[in-house]
Amino acid sequence: MEIEIQQFLNGLDHLFATGQGQKAGIYLEEWLAKAEEASDINGTFTVLNEMMGYYRSTEQEEKGISAATKCVMLIGQYGLQNHPAVGTMFLNIATTLCHFKRVEEAIDFYKRAEKSFSTYGANHFTMASLYNNMAFSYVQKEEYYEAENSYKNALNLLEKVDGSNGEKAVTYANMIDLYKKSGQKEKAMDCVKKIQLSLKEENNIMDAKYASVCLKCANILKAYGWLEEARKLEERGNRIYEGT
Repeated sequence: MEIEIQQFLNGLDHLFATGQGQKAGIYLEEWLAKAEEASDINGTFTVLNEMMGYYRSTEQEEKGISAATKCVMLIGQYGLQNHPAVGTMFLNIATTLCHFKRVEEAIDFYKRAEKSFSTYGANHFTMASLYNNMAFSYVQKEEYYEAENSYKNALNLLEKVDGSNGEKAVTYANMIDLYKKSGQKEKAMDCVKKIQLSLKEENNIMDAKYASVCLKCANILKAYGWLEEARKLEERGNRIYEGT
């Protein structure tokens, strides 16, 4: 017996779309119980994945770690360590652990995800996201050499993908944090220039995604003192959102 996964996802989307996000926790718990009662392992993993994302967004550390821990237990219990789809699960577990400052454990699961993706394949965006997140974890540990290599791996992959200027800009913005913390001011300044180049209007589609990237990069630039550069990106992003 299996749960209706699409019904579950549609219901969850409906809660958020109708301003009932506060009910999502109970909804997720109910569906997890249904999946477990039905011995539906795929359904259980689907619900747990959504739980990890929800508990990260609502800063519920105990429940987020509990969901991640349950995933790890089930992967071992069912012998899924080498399953083609487990890389995505490892990535979500790692992201949850990192979010809640379990950095050492997070890096271990990022490496497991990397191994799985390398074996069974993953698109460049997924791998770039993995390396970006892994780099952030290394920065938290002050392992700056490893962090820089991970960011470079992400950029090398994004260079192979058309329409990835926004993702490259965000990666460069994240690298500013790395270089500031490691005292490499010239490299940080170079990243500012590369953000500006990546986000040139003539090189991008002026849509909500682009606006979001502009504002995200602006916040990082502002935090590190590049106020004029941040102001220009903020104005550009807000202009798109306002439809002017």
